[in-house]
Amino acid sequence: MKRFLGDLRFAWRTLRNSPTLSLLSIVVLGIGIGATSTIFSAVYGVLLRPMPYEDPDRLVQVLETRQGEGRMEAAPANWVDWRRDSQSFGSLAAYRGVGFNVTGGEVPQRVGGARVSADFFDTLGARPALGRTFRRDEEQPGSGGVVVLSHAAWERRFDADPNLLGERLVIDGRPHQVIGVLPPDFVFLPLWRSELYVPLVLDAAEATDRDNHWLYTVGRLAPGVSASAARQEMEALAETLARRHPGTNTGAGVRLVPLRDEITGPIRSAVVLLLFAVGLVLLLTCANVAVMLLARAAAREREIALRVSLGAARRRLVAQLLTESLLLSLLGGALGIALAVAGIHFLVSLIPPPLSTLVVTFFGIGMNLPVLVFTVVLSAVTALIFGTWPALKASRPDLSGVLKDSGGRSRRGMKLRGRGALVALELVLAVVLLVTAALLIRSFLLLQTIRPGFESEGVLTAAVELSGPAYHDDGVRRQFLGTLLDEVGSLPGVESAAAVSILPLTQRNQGTAVVIEGRSAGEVEEAGSASYLTATPGYFETFGIGLLRGEGFGLEHGPSAPRVTVINQAMAQRLWPGEDAVGKQLILTRLDPVPRTVIGVTENVRYGALGGAMPSTAYVPYAQDPRTDMVLVLRSSVAPETLVPQVRERVWGLDGSLPLEARTMESVLDESLAQARFPLPPLAVFALIALLLAGAGIYGVVSFAVVQRAHEIGIRVALGARRQDVLRLVLAQSARIVVTGLLIGLVLSFLVSQALSGVLYGVRPGDPTVFLAVPSILLAVALFASYLPARRATRLDPAVTLRQG
Repeated sequence: MKRFLGDLRFAWRTLRNSPTLSLLSIVVLGIGIGATSTIFSAVYGVLLRPMPYEDPDRLVQVLETRQGEGRMEAAPANWVDWRRDSQSFGSLAAYRGVGFNVTGGEVPQRVGGARVSADFFDTLGARPALGRTFRRDEEQPGSGGVVVLSHAAWERRFDADPNLLGERLVIDGRPHQVIGVLPPDFVFLPLWRSELYVPLVLDAAEATDRDNHWLYTVGRLAPGVSASAARQEMEALAETLARRHPGTNTGAGVRLVPLRDEITGPIRSAVVLLLFAVGLVLLLTCANVAVMLLARAAAREREIALRVSLGAARRRLVAQLLTESLLLSLLGGALGIALAVAGIHFLVSLIPPPLSTLVVTFFGIGMNLPVLVFTVVLSAVTALIFGTWPALKASRPDLSGVLKDSGGRSRRGMKLRGRGALVALELVLAVVLLVTAALLIRSFLLLQTIRPGFESEGVLTAAVELSGPAYHDDGVRRQFLGTLLDEVGSLPGVESAAAVSILPLTQRNQGTAVVIEGRSAGEVEEAGSASYLTATPGYFETFGIGLLRGEGFGLEHGPSAPRVTVINQAMAQRLWPGEDAVGKQLILTRLDPVPRTVIGVTENVRYGALGGAMPSTAYVPYAQDPRTDMVLVLRSSVAPETLVPQVRERVWGLDGSLPLEARTMESVLDESLAQARFPLPPLAVFALIALLLAGAGIYGVVSFAVVQRAHEIGIRVALGARRQDVLRLVLAQSARIVVTGLLIGLVLSFLVSQALSGVLYGVRPGDPTVFLAVPSILLAVALFASYLPARRATRLDPAVTLRQG
């Protein structure tokens, strides 16, 4: 320890003797370590930190699968059978996120909530902070209404009143008794908006429904049961159900997914991508600092040679030089911590609120103890990465050459081969990083050009839930919504008004099995499933959705009129390829068993992810399916957000108990791009850092080469060499390094781009535009970085250089 402290004091004095180089090394290291710590905070939270549930590794999401359709939610009746018959689970809970109308306060409010089975909280290991959760008998139809509050709702809406238990809330027009409050640390990410939880009550029709898939299920493996054993049992159970119910369960299977994978799936790829990118940045910084240390070692060559000639052991020299590297790295790590705090704040700011607050709470992304420990360890490891090679090279000086050099600098100096190899490595890493960033940015730009199938500009949306006993009657709902559309449609600036059950790009889905009439002898053929929406007349015109064939809904498509539907182009092509779908008939089993006539075919509209697959979609008239949850759609000639107070006034003029959630369609479109946009700003920053470091590395090597070859250049000039000859000589040396680095980097980039193919939209992995632009940019940077010291070489005075030599 005493020797180490002595080496540390000597290292500090050495760094102080060359403050410019030391400060530059610390800044470069601080950037690399800070960037890496920033991304590690996300990696730790998303991939490594235990989820805030009891024994979280025993939790799995249970999904249904269908041949040709992939994974889906469970049909209610199938879940009932799973829960009753499976032995592999200690509990198998179901849930569904919904919205509730809460009345009784100053203004009605729309509150996020969920319907959950009685064993939902026990499955996750959540114990209430106050009261209790649900009992199994409260799942039965006709049971008394009860509600459990989230801790945040208890604090915000009820001032953390400990005497709230037993109080009643009016939810969807019905009184519910508050029986419990959840703990403050309970968050279930799929239901992160939920403030109220009520029991999942299946009526008789739902309890026997195997056609429609709308229940999410989460299970806790029983003690001693492995995930593979549970999977085998559930697959066997699926086969049993297929034999019992061939009409609905033929081809059905079950898939078990670890809950962590299910929750982190949407962001895992982005986090891993950023980890890969920041790893390249860290290697770049290490290579850059190694080049600086080699330059420092060259300047100290005579000092080290004298120490060796006086008997200094090589081991001691390497230890001392590594101590200098460690001190540099620790100082860089201290700067990195400060940069990481700002970087984490920047990273979280890329996530739209309020999801950003939830991400920090649930995943624990921040400057916490694990991130601090990682930063310190990373600093030490970084010191070994960039310090070992320079230390080994510096500890083997050419004693005879150096000590004979009376000028204090070896004429031969240290070879440029090592520095050239490091700079070539920097270029390789820079090419890979720039190609990765360019491919993703180009993909995002193309994603923005996708026509979603509707016109979002000038459109205001406002969600209205017609819940409660007052709206149990279908006729009442039809009359109310018709009156409301007339009211808001007459507002100044409103050009047209309509309503729909699901907004585009919200990734919500109302699924139904589809049956079509056979093409011969009245044969009935299963047509798989489709999403279906309920819409009022004028919806397609208001949203700018083009009708390709046939017509849209009109007033003539009332409740007693023949059943009709409008389908999208994807559904028409799938069900009736090469035929005109208008006039054909199909059955949407979730609605009713009555055949519906296709009266129109629309353009494809993206209701899911903007770059996702286009599913089959069917529209039905609101008059024939008067749902309670509808969204008003208003096209206006004025700024849509200015209409919100007037729309709210018209809604409350008809029913003061109805809450309203309004937002522009432009904001919905922007939110749909948020996930694809998230990794781009950090990647762009990393790419810029890579470009600057690569340019700095080339500049440093060429500058050092000019100094080392000054005597040679002086002789050449004295013998008549022209300035362009000297310029060509210096640039040729850097050209070999640059070309080598670019070629290797392009090969590696092509391999990396193949791995990115799953997240790219409209861009081929080997996109020629990117693979031509990136090396061109790097070549221009390299040429500029090489030209500056090369031009300085052409201005060397041969008399001065020969005299110094």
